Amino acid sequence: MHMTTYFSLEVMLLLTAVALFGMSVVAVFFAPLLGVGRARMVNRAISSSIVAFIPSCTLGSVAIEHLAMGRSHHATIDGIWDRRVRFYLPAAARDIALDKTGAGFRACFVIDPSALEAHLDAAFAAIGEMREADPEDEWNATRAGDPYADERRIESLRRELSELLPLAPDGFDVGTLKGFKRYRSPRESDGGGCSFWIDPGTGRCFARAGYW
Repeated sequence: MHMTTYFSLEVMLLLTAVALFGMSVVAVFFAPLLGVGRARMVNRAISSSIVAFIPSCTLGSVAIEHLAMGRSHHATIDGIWDRRVRFYLPAAARDIALDKTGAGFRACFVIDPSALEAHLDAAFAAIGEMREADPEDEWNATRAGDPYADERRIESLRRELSELLPLAPDGFDVGTLKGFKRYRSPRESDGGGCSFWIDPGTGRCFARAGYW
């Protein structure tokens, strides 16, 4: 299933208000058939709508988050309403190709590498930790003099990113994978988190997150 439109919070609030208002109008219209005066039904409808408004918004947002699966494209993160995707994706991401599943998402976007690092630094600082060193720095340091290092690197990342590469724009050069760097977000207590692979030269970035 593909969904290309995500609801904003304002739209969700408006839809909930309209739905509750509509149900209230129907209840007042049929009040005499139920043996209740319309004035009394109006009071009941107003009270019920006030009590039900927040729970209705919450249930509606949860339902949309789980129904809005599949691929979509967004110019910026402002077009993405799902709070879990927004939690992991950097605010500075742009030209976002998103593939959302019930247990996470895959994405391809463009971002300044320094903005990605700032995003991760802030995430780690929020839990009182420092961002871990790039686990591939050691590998990069030991590949000097190896004439086949780049080929092995490209093939390794092609396998690792096999589910993400289809999100890349047309004409994406797989050969540039040799220069990609990998970063990881803080891990949640349930094992959730997000990994990023970015080309420092172009800012092309892939991301994969898991949550449940």
